[in-house]
Amino acid sequence: MNIQAFKDSIRERMSTDDNWDFAVNKCNEKEIEILCEDIEGTAAYIETQCTADELSWISEIWDHVAAKTQSIRFIRSLEVAIKKYPEEDENIIFEKTFNALMEPLTKILKRSFKKIRSILHSVTK
Repeated sequence: MNIQAFKDSIRERMSTDDNWDFAVNKCNEKEIEILCEDIEGTAAYIETQCTADELSWISEIWDHVAAKTQSIRFIRSLEVAIKKYPEEDENIIFEKTFNALMEPLTKILKRSFKKIRSILHSVTK
């Protein structure tokens, strides 16, 4: 993960007027791209180095990162970080978000298991 680019993108987002949708979306797209390019590095950073303030900014876009990467590791890193910063849970409402992030991944896993079972069943006939 490019930590400096991540920190720069947060600084840019912080200086962007929340009412300027186009600029906010551009900042969010950049942040999503940075977080997704190395999801293992991103997860490690979130667990070990991410500040409470950074976690709060990530919360604006973590659903997009989770959907794009479909990474359970990423979601678990958020769980670790929110335990580190319980005061952020009130601001982010992590539990509801966590459950919302896990739902599509759970569906994907169930479909995968069904396909594997079907293939194994056809091979054993």
